[in-house]
Amino acid sequence: MSLPGSITNRDRASQLRDFSGLCFVRGISPTDIDGAMDFHGNLFIFIELKFGSTPMPSGQRRFLSNLSEAITRGGRECVVFVSEHSTPIGEDIDAANSFVREVYCNGNWHSVPAVVTLRSAVEVFLSK
Repeated sequence: MSLPGSITNRDRASQLRDFSGLCFVRGISPTDIDGAMDFHGNLFIFIELKFGSTPMPSGQRRFLSNLSEAITRGGRECVVFVSEHSTPIGEDIDAANSFVREVYCNGNWHSVPAVVTLRSAVEVFLSK
């Protein structure tokens, strides 16, 4: 039996997805979300993991901002974390111990100046 959140089908998880047939007007195409959590329908958390200082594409940033705003307008709380890691290819990324570099909440992106793990950042929002 596997732990919640662990990789259950490594072969399927390693398959790449080709969305090239889903490009639309003005370059709109699918994006991904690396992690999503729903805390009893009251707080939604989205996670985007990046290797090192890899920037988030502007379309993905806009999508996550708009998604967060839609949830907030619906009367719920929403937080987006952008977290970075330095895990070599071929090794599993320990998301909990990645370092948060940006947070989107209350309609704004905020840089995180201190070294904060994703796990501890999520715990901060859960304690509010």
